[in-house]
Amino acid sequence: MPANLEYLDWDSRFFGLRIGRMECLGNAEALLALEMAQRESYDLIYTFSQKSLDEKLVTRFSGLDVGGQTTFVKPLSSGKEQQEIPANIQEITDKESDQALIELALLSGRRSRFRTDTRLPQGSFERLYRLWLSNCLIGDNSVLLIRGSRHNPDGLVTADWEQTRCSIGLLAVRQEKQGMGVGSELLKALELKARMKGAKQISVKTQAINHGARSFYARNGYQCTGSTNLYHLYPRLAA
Repeated sequence: MPANLEYLDWDSRFFGLRIGRMECLGNAEALLALEMAQRESYDLIYTFSQKSLDEKLVTRFSGLDVGGQTTFVKPLSSGKEQQEIPANIQEITDKESDQALIELALLSGRRSRFRTDTRLPQGSFERLYRLWLSNCLIGDNSVLLIRGSRHNPDGLVTADWEQTRCSIGLLAVRQEKQGMGVGSELLKALELKARMKGAKQISVKTQAINHGARSFYARNGYQCTGSTNLYHLYPRLAA
């Protein structure tokens, strides 16, 4: 049986392509689903596979290995060892983004699959991350924290809440401030904010090949709960 093939309406409208998503065990399932996607005129399939796909299959569907995806999770204790967010960390509550925040948002996605996939329409990455930042600023269940001044921040972190779970979205530190503990300070402040909102755990997804990010989260007490291979495959461009 082919892997489940799900049509992604939002992605399709945003990128102007017919886009789907599937999860599969490996080559056999992927091939059946991709042939179905080809018949149904899909342009792009986000393919999550437990096993690495054969290079010939990826090439046949004009695909790109976008680096895999790893999930990290950290339980949030109910401890009261810190009651206030540090003075050098502030929450942005106004609804307008400015160039300093946009620059950090784009920096957070410098290894994004939406940047490395050059088959996506030109400017897609920039539009996507600007929208991500904007949605965080206006969302009722979102938060944006920065370290430093409002118009010249050292770094930022965003997150969303759903019941007792908190999910990190964007995290970036200005290049000249990297290696100084800014990212860890932002994480600690976000964890405190999450506990205040009743979150029991905090999670983040990062690229499997982004060893720097993986080490960073591990150092800050996050546990890897799973990894998957991830490909962008193009059925309509298949040989």
